[in-house]
Amino acid sequence: MENLAILSLASAAARHASYRQSLAAANIANADTPGYRPVDLPVFSVDRGVPLRETRAQHVPLGGSAGLVPGLMVEVLPDGNAVTLDVEMAKAAEAELRHDLATTIWQRGLGLLRMAVANR
Repeated sequence: MENLAILSLASAAARHASYRQSLAAANIANADTPGYRPVDLPVFSVDRGVPLRETRAQHVPLGGSAGLVPGLMVEVLPDGNAVTLDVEMAKAAEAELRHDLATTIWQRGLGLLRMAVANR
């Protein structure tokens, strides 16, 4: 049953990353639109009431970061546009990495599930 939960989690993470990349693309497309303000999603998180632990030095510190550029000051152009192309490109790249991770987890979880069913 836990394998099904991991598949559900991986699917939700992939959808979130896909939508976040779409928003970054829309922000980039509107980089010259006067008055446009970039739109973003909060970082994907899962709070299932299970306490997380750092068991290896390579683990990301608990709490994570809100993005690739913490504390970034957003420059608003005289026409009111607040899109920063470097930031949006970084968001799109981060979303792609997170989507790739989620699909890898999905594929591995599905493989484990298939192996468990085949060995019955």
